[in-house]
Amino acid sequence: MSKPNDYGRRYYRISLVNPEQQDIYAHADTIEVGQTGELILKGIFKHDPNSNTIQLAQLNAIIAPGTWSGVFAASVLDGSPVAFEDFT
Repeated sequence: MSKPNDYGRRYYRISLVNPEQQDIYAHADTIEVGQTGELILKGIFKHDPNSNTIQLAQLNAIIAPGTWSGVFAASVLDGSPVAFEDFT
């Protein structure tokens, strides 16, 4: 059975444009903004968990352009931003 950390070592909160939708929380190793504004979340699959050798870069998700407004590192405890002291 897979664990959330199998999809990435970092935890992110993605704010959505539509206020009626809840924010998305996701594990990923890297996040990129594509050429047309899509948000690309990638993980690194390792065959041996004790090895640092990258076996395969996996695509976790793509968030459509115009549907997200921001992304930041989030606490795995409560989802709050970890890189800001005051966030309102």
